Amino acid sequence: MEHKPDKILLAAMEKLEKLRRQECFDPANPDSKPTPAQQQVIDDFGHTKIQIIRSGTQAGKSQTCSRLITWVLSETHPKWKRPAEWGNEPLLAIVAGRTGKQIEESLLPKIRSYLEPGTYKEIRIGNIIQRLELDNGNRIVFQSLENPNMARERIQSYVAHVAWIDELPPTVEVMDELLRRIQARNGYFLASFTPLVRNVQVQRFVDNMVEPIAKTYRFRMLDNPLYSELS
Repeated sequence: MEHKPDKILLAAMEKLEKLRRQECFDPANPDSKPTPAQQQVIDDFGHTKIQIIRSGTQAGKSQTCSRLITWVLSETHPKWKRPAEWGNEPLLAIVAGRTGKQIEESLLPKIRSYLEPGTYKEIRIGNIIQRLELDNGNRIVFQSLENPNMARERIQSYVAHVAWIDELPPTVEVMDELLRRIQARNGYFLASFTPLVRNVQVQRFVDNMVEPIAKTYRFRMLDNPLYSELS
């Protein structure tokens, strides 16, 4: 028969592990911490409405945004709290990826890794991920940008609190539409991309976003803890 003190100890250990997962930067390492560059993005969230991360590949930009999105939707961000004007309404985040495959194989696993098993469910149509529904009522909606016109039409149906676009779209209208989706709630916008844009309008749109409206961050490969710990 299990003694009561053993149950209390086990519950305390489980609670501690859960807290470590909530606070860590990399779910594969519960003791991981963000690099100074990543910490700056995290600290600015809530104060800067539009945050743009520019970097090469494997620099931790998508990981940083995934960490922020899950903190917000699970409402466990170490510093940010939901604005009073949002009331108690369920929160909605739009996550836009370059292709459905990129969402399925890269963005979804990153986001899912931060969420406690059993605290969310995946909603799919056929075999395509549509959204994650959290137990607290908050949702993450995924949108592929393979067909920009169709993506823009679908995005128009949402009023969101947070929007994240991973890699820039082929048309500036998608960026503009995502910003409109958070306007009604005075929400937050994240963009993470490698600066290989060929569309002049998109490039100009991003370059014209300046402080205090927006802030641009530049990551190096060593700003990814995976590599900085090896250096």
